[in-house]
Order: sequence, then structure tokens, then C-alpha cells
Amino acid sequence: RSQQFSTGLEFKKDILILGAGGFLRHGMDLIDWTRPSSNDIWQATNLGKVDFRGLDFSLKISPSRDQAVLGIKQFAFSYNYISAKKKASGFLSKYALDILKHRYILSIHQNIFGLSLSWDMSYNERYYGEKYFLGNLYVGKKITGKGFTAEPFISIDNLANTKYSEVGGVLQPRRWMRGGIKCSW
Repeated sequence: RSQQFSTGLEFKKDILILGAGGFLRHGMDLIDWTRPSSNDIWQATNLGKVDFRGLDFSLKISPSRDQAVLGIKQFAFSYNYISAKKKASGFLSKYALDILKHRYILSIHQNIFGLSLSWDMSYNERYYGEKYFLGNLYVGKKITGKGFTAEPFISIDNLANTKYSEVGGVLQPRRWMRGGIKCSW
């Protein structure tokens, strides 16, 4: 069971958007896999009460075509912070407390030589201390005709080939590429 409260503000002026928000979630009777140390086996445990608090801040700049530098359509930066305050201590949590504590995200969307490029870079720090950098790149070229649009694309995720896990120690894919054609008519 949980109760959640959240709030946020957004300010828009010309090419600028600023945002800020926060939340508070009271978790009760949370069940998770826990262990006293990394040498012990996981056991199902009732964590009791866990309070999560979070803040986020964002900045987006979307210049007009005549203001764009290097074809940048949008520049965005955001920061997210989450803390967990548990009433019990002395154990490791596999899922409920394995959260991103800090996350910084930088996104740049640009048009260069008729290509659409999207760069997404993030620095992530998990509750138990794991820190890693991720970068993704999308390159596409829109082709329009009578009544249809096709966009051949290539997407590369985890550019730096970072070894990391998201939840419960599950390793995520290293660098991977995909390509295709998006069509609409």
C-alpha cells in the first residue's frame, strides 16, 4: 500500500521552459527481497514503512530557425533526485530500495544536412552507490512524397558500452544498434 502526493510548476517564456516538481510517497507493508550482507541469501521480507521523496528540475530551450546554432532545435537539461527513508536498517534491498538517487540528463535535438539527430546523455547514481554514464544517438532522414512519409533511421543505445544494472542486479544490454524505416501515410 502507498499514498503519494506530488506537485509541480512550469514557466514558459518565448523559447524557454523551466520546470520544477516534487513528490512524497508513504509506502506501508512493502515486501521485498532482502539480505543482511552480500554474502547471505535473499529472503522475502516485510520492509514496513518506507518514505520516498523526490525532486526534479528541468530546462528546455527551443530556438527558432533563425536563432538556431549548429541546427539545434531543442536543448534540454533535467535533474532528478529520490531519497528513501526506511524505518528499519542493516540489510540490502533487491528491488524496493534499489532506486536512482541522482540522475542528470542532457538532450540535444538538431537538424544538420537534412538529417535529424537526437543525442541523449545521462549520469546516473543508484541508492547503493553504483554510478554510470549512458549516451544514446538517433539519426534519421525524413523523405516525404504524395500522402506518405518515410524515415530511414539508425539508433545506437549505450554509446560508451557501459556495464550497468537497473533493478535487482539485472544487467542491461551493452552497446546496441538498430535501424529501420518508419512509414506513415
